This record gives sequence, structure tokens and C-alpha cells, in this order.
Amino acid sequence: LEGGDANGIRETERAVQAAEKITTLPGAELADRRNLGAALAEYGGILAVVKADEAGADVQLKRATGYLEALVRDNPADVLSRARLAYAYERGAMAAEVSGKPERLPQALELFGKSIATTESVRRDEPANLSHPSTLVKRYNNASRAALKAGDTKQAADLAGRGLELVRSLAAADKQNIGNQTMLVSVLATSADIAHKAGGYE
Repeated sequence: LEGGDANGIRETERAVQAAEKITTLPGAELADRRNLGAALAEYGGILAVVKADEAGADVQLKRATGYLEALVRDNPADVLSRARLAYAYERGAMAAEVSGKPERLPQALELFGKSIATTESVRRDEPANLSHPSTLVKRYNNASRAALKAGDTKQAADLAGRGLELVRSLAAADKQNIGNQTMLVSVLATSADIAHKAGGYE
């Protein structure tokens, strides 16, 4: 979708419409409402990244976060809703970042921070789910790059350091996992960019 496939964009729009309809039907369940929130976040992200529709993206992403925040308020122990909310925050952060407007970078960093904090809480509640730490590494790294873009090398270094510590533990625990090794290379590259920006060349 993010490669610009017009058919994929239309499919996502139809998926949102279908998800909205399902939530209005008798017998609609919590899972259906979670799916609607995630679909709205996905659609908003596509509008921002693929179509450069900043206004349209903001509408969908605000709907997504508002909808999922309400689910979490109603049931804070619902891990799946929190995971979807973390995703929605991340998509909102990416949309603000790709707008190309420096004045929106603080908003991107705020949303990245919410995404990370929510993901950390999900990981604490589901320590056996190995997808959570992998997702967290990627979010630390994305947030670090956004902070670097905003000129905040201190925050960028802190985020990259947290990501590096986590991904090193993942890589050490499973040396055959190519995904972990790839993430490690990515975080190391971010750390090198930060050091260069800060005037270090080690």
C-alpha cells in the first residue's frame, strides 16, 4: 500500500467502511471495535504517506486514537486494545513527521512517546509474547530518528540507547533470528548518525 498501489488504497477505504458497519450491527463484539480503530489508523497513515493528504489523514487518525482511547478507558486491562492504540499513535506520529513541516515534529515526538509508553505497558503485561519487544525496538528507532530530525540529539541518543539495549538482548537470546540482526544493524546506523550529528566520529 505504501508503495502507492491505488487499488490497495481503495481496498483499505472499503475495509474501514465495512468495519464501521459491522460495529453498528446487533452482536458486534469488542474485537470488531478494535478492528475499526486499527483500520482507521491504517487508512490515516496511508492518506499521509501515499496520498500526502495531510488534512484527510489527520481526520482519520484522530478518529482512530479517540475511538481506541475510549476502549482503553472502558477496560484498561484490555491488552489488545492497548496494542491497537499504540499502533494508532505510531501512525499519527509518522503522519506528522512525513508532512515535512518542522512545526509538526514536536507533535510527532509526543505521539511516538505515547506509542512507546503504551507498547511498554503491553510488553509488561504479556512478557511471553516476543512480538512486543521487536515492535518496541522499531518504535524506539523511529522515534530516535524523528528526534534527530528535530535537532534534539540528547533525546535521540536516549531513545536509540534504549532500543540498542533491547535489540542486543534479543539478538543474544536468538542468534539465528535474522530479523533481530537486521534491527540491530538499523539501530546501530541510527546511533552512528546521532554521534555524527553531535560531533562524535567513533
